[in-house]
Amino acid sequence: MKRWIAVALSIAAGTIITGIAAGCAPDTSAPTLAPRSTPSGSDNQAVAQNVIPPTPILEQFTDVECLDCHTDQERLTTLAVAEEKTEALSSGPG
Repeated sequence: MKRWIAVALSIAAGTIITGIAAGCAPDTSAPTLAPRSTPSGSDNQAVAQNVIPPTPILEQFTDVECLDCHTDQERLTTLAVAEEKTEALSSGPG
C-alpha cells in the first residue's frame, strides 16, 4: 500500500512541476497583425519609402596588371623581403 502512495505522490509532483514549468515558458505564438490604412494618392512620400532601390551596376574589372603581378609566383618570390630577426628585450645577457 505504501508503494502506491509513493507512486501517486510522484505522479502528482511531476504534474505540478510540469504545470509550473509550462506557465513560465515564453510566449512563442505568432503575433496578430493589425490592419493599416493605405496611403492616399496625395501622400507620395510614404509610397516612395516602400520602393526598393535598383541594384547598382558594377563596373567590369579591368586592372589586369595588378592581377597579373599579384598572381605571378616567380615575381612574388623575387620581390619578397625576408624579415630580419631583432633581439627581443627579454633576451640576451643580464
